[in-house]
Amino acid sequence: MIRAVASLLTFATVAASPAFNTSRCKVGLSFSGLGPEVTGDYIGNGNSFYRFAGHVEFDLGFTWKNPDRPQQAGWGCEFWDCSPEDKAVVAGKWAIAARTDFASVQMHVLAVCDEGCPDFKPSCGDIFNQPPDAPDLISCPIWPRAWQQPMKWRILNDTSGKLPKPAVVATTGKCCKRKPMECDACSSSSCGNLIGLFYNNCPPNAGSFVHPQSKFQKDCCVVDRPPPLELPVCTCGSTETQCDHDQEPEHEQGEEPQVLVL
Repeated sequence: MIRAVASLLTFATVAASPAFNTSRCKVGLSFSGLGPEVTGDYIGNGNSFYRFAGHVEFDLGFTWKNPDRPQQAGWGCEFWDCSPEDKAVVAGKWAIAARTDFASVQMHVLAVCDEGCPDFKPSCGDIFNQPPDAPDLISCPIWPRAWQQPMKWRILNDTSGKLPKPAVVATTGKCCKRKPMECDACSSSSCGNLIGLFYNNCPPNAGSFVHPQSKFQKDCCVVDRPPPLELPVCTCGSTETQCDHDQEPEHEQGEEPQVLVL
């Protein structure tokens, strides 16, 4: 009961500032109870989330298209390439879809949230770099940072397409904190000495006796060719975003779902 009241108060606080929502989940969502294939961390910026497992891409999103802004792209299966049948099942709900082949654009819905997930669509113009006074601010479904309601998800399929029958499971999910990464410390001065007029020892190239690479540089530096001249420079590469579970109880990755209905 206390948790439900807290979630409602969070909703009220967010709703009071419709222009830019600073209370959305901006790192990722950690789910447990969805079964070994779908349970895990989904990385995103509040309105859509993703994770990869081998060659499978999983996407989490809320299927909705703003009727007042028909020119804007939709969300979830309104944006993904879902079948008409899947789109009908997940309309107005959070769902997880997957594609098993990176060469394919077809997404297949694996699970849909039937109870306990947020339904909130504030302005999210800051995600798309819109100024606060833009005349046509984008609204999108977001997952609030403090949302931790008990949920019921319906498992519809698996990536093999051979799930014996659907099931409804009790699920938990919460917004995670970002895990500090080694390359967070990379700066403009970290990599520049690896490239010069007559040498290039920037990764993926190896270091040399004269211009060795530290482990940090090997892990964090990459060659870039910025316009307009496209001359090679050694700069910081992108840093992966991960959920931080180091200060939490053991993360229940892949736990068996609590089946409520068969």
